[in-house]
Amino acid sequence: MTQFTIASTRCRIEAQAGDFVFAPNLTPFADASAWTAPDLLLSVSSGEPTPRAPAGPPTEVLVRDDGLEFVRPQGSMLATGDFSRCSVRLHPAPSEPFTGQPWLMLALWGRVTHRDGLLLHGACCELEGKFILLLGERQAGKSTLARLVAPAGGTCLTDEYPFVTCTAGGPVAHGSPWPGLAGQPSTLSAPLAAIFYLSHAPANVLTLLPPKQAAQRLITNNRFFTWSPATLPIAFELIEQVSAATPLFDFGFVPGLPAVDEMRRVL
Repeated sequence: MTQFTIASTRCRIEAQAGDFVFAPNLTPFADASAWTAPDLLLSVSSGEPTPRAPAGPPTEVLVRDDGLEFVRPQGSMLATGDFSRCSVRLHPAPSEPFTGQPWLMLALWGRVTHRDGLLLHGACCELEGKFILLLGERQAGKSTLARLVAPAGGTCLTDEYPFVTCTAGGPVAHGSPWPGLAGQPSTLSAPLAAIFYLSHAPANVLTLLPPKQAAQRLITNNRFFTWSPATLPIAFELIEQVSAATPLFDFGFVPGLPAVDEMRRVL
């Protein structure tokens, strides 16, 4: 039994799959605290593949009386309605260290969206001791700008999977074990200071958006957990909270360190 805290979610993994080894990306998130109960319990075992159509989609989702079942060629996961309890069956038994992808990440995504959080498509960086999000459409430059934060004295936590949770003190951004290409696995969490919605432009221009327009930008980059329709109104409410509490800038930028300086100027 191994415990991790990721995005303020206490995750307990009960491995029943033989020579089960955790990969180094999960190690920093290990938590030896004495919990009365985890927020997410993930049981992992091995077994025969679940029958499925050979021409079916990469991920098939089955609605069952006791929850949802996610079926992939490399395994399946049965989750309760609120994703507090998930059971994974790997097939065949794991031959490589367990990184948490896709099963722990999928379970955590479901659990966070049922509680008080969002999973966004973008980058999360630390700059001047403050946490920022870099969002935008495909090819907008999220990873490009995230890579420039480090030589400017900051840190890229992830350029792919930022979690944001909403607390009484306001939105909080989190590192995760799955940093993407530009980041590093990081347990860091901090209040969200600003959001930058990126696009390529001939000059660096920042425009502060009103909350309603900010919410529209967040909607385009939120990973809605559409398999559980009950989470959709929760997500929209959280997006409104984040957009009301956090400045969001449209940022037309030119790739280069001056773009990082421009973000630093408004933090």
